[in-house]
Amino acid sequence: MTKTAQYALGFVLYVAVVAALLPQALHWDGLGYLQASRNLGELDPQHPLYPASIRVAHSVVGLFGGSVELAARLLSVLAGGFVLVFTWRGAERSGLASWQALAVGLLFASSALCVRQAGMVEANLLMLACILGANEAARRYEENGGSAWIGALVVLLIAAGWQVVALLAAPWVFREPLGRRLAGRSRTLALAAFSIVLVVGGLASDVRTRTFLSSPGQLFALFGDNLSFLATTLGEGAAFASVSTLLALLWLSVRGPQALLRPLLFAAPYLIVFTIRGRPAVALLFGILFGLGQAVPIALARVSQRATWRQLTGAALVLLVSVQTARTGLGTFRAAATPDENKSAAYAIEAALPPDSWLIAGPIAQHLNWFTDVPVCELRYALHGSARAAEGRANIDPVQVVLERARDNEDYDEVYITSEGLEYMRRYWDADTTPLEPQGHVRVKVTDELDLIRIVP
Repeated sequence: MTKTAQYALGFVLYVAVVAALLPQALHWDGLGYLQASRNLGELDPQHPLYPASIRVAHSVVGLFGGSVELAARLLSVLAGGFVLVFTWRGAERSGLASWQALAVGLLFASSALCVRQAGMVEANLLMLACILGANEAARRYEENGGSAWIGALVVLLIAAGWQVVALLAAPWVFREPLGRRLAGRSRTLALAAFSIVLVVGGLASDVRTRTFLSSPGQLFALFGDNLSFLATTLGEGAAFASVSTLLALLWLSVRGPQALLRPLLFAAPYLIVFTIRGRPAVALLFGILFGLGQAVPIALARVSQRATWRQLTGAALVLLVSVQTARTGLGTFRAAATPDENKSAAYAIEAALPPDSWLIAGPIAQHLNWFTDVPVCELRYALHGSARAAEGRANIDPVQVVLERARDNEDYDEVYITSEGLEYMRRYWDADTTPLEPQGHVRVKVTDELDLIRIVP
């Protein structure tokens, strides 16, 4: 079997398995992207191409009776297949045998983090697939002259269209073409400067970052929270890949520190931005995980120079991938069999909401917008919009924001807020919601866990 046929077979099998186990539930951000695909006039600065990509995908999938939700998810599934192939190909280029390289590809592509994203309406895997594709094009530069340089740049810009933080991978993608024009220390300094410019530019454009920088105590607290979230997420969603990466980094730091430049060029900009900003969380997590993960094939290639170590590490890698695939498969099967509770709750709210009423809702607002005709104000956007206008969360009172929205309503007789919206305010905004639940307030029962509370402005 030719190498191309092997890649094609791996791609098709991965896509077929993941597509057969798509989860039923749609998450908050995914529904937002689906909404944006309906109205392409509003450009999303972080994902300028993604809503249009969903529209295009639906135009194809719709020919076979597929929904827009299915089309958007298939985009992520296909991206996951390309991530597997490009990771596999990159590991071979590091010097691993084909079966070892495939195991390395599966170590990352079969992690719970990657498989979950492959079943969601998200642009993160599309971004990562394009970054790895741009890297492949840049490597072809050595064989085909300048054409691959242009190709790599185009593919990287497309990646930025799906998720703008893809630009943070530019120093890694162009490390070898730039390296031929610069020598030794000059190359390292140039790439480091390039990385710093990208990172500082991204941070300086963020209002929240500027606010935190004015208060060092809050800034360091944010660092700790973000790094804790990083460790937790990688530990739960990509445990074996994370442990393998850590071991590879430790081994290279002792036996081949110069080899650390490649994974650090990829991961460092993402790690810096994530530590300070913490968002977009999953996109930055992918940059960190797959960046540092470049150390795994490098370390394995060096260890495998001895036959005994090659057999031991190969057996350990196959065992890790087998256990991880089984664990991820079980979790994915459960997600595929679990109904979308928020979808059912949205229909229940539509039936329970009194006529001529306006609703303010928390996380369930996206489901209400997508699946029902309930007139709804999305609490998250209302609060974040007010915080941006006031230059910081500390400068607003969430309860007053809700009351002002209720007072400004002129089109409906009554205004209600969901109980999960109140819980969202308490949990994420530390709000005392007592003024929204005065003595004798009107409460409409929807389910055992969900009520509608009438707001008296």
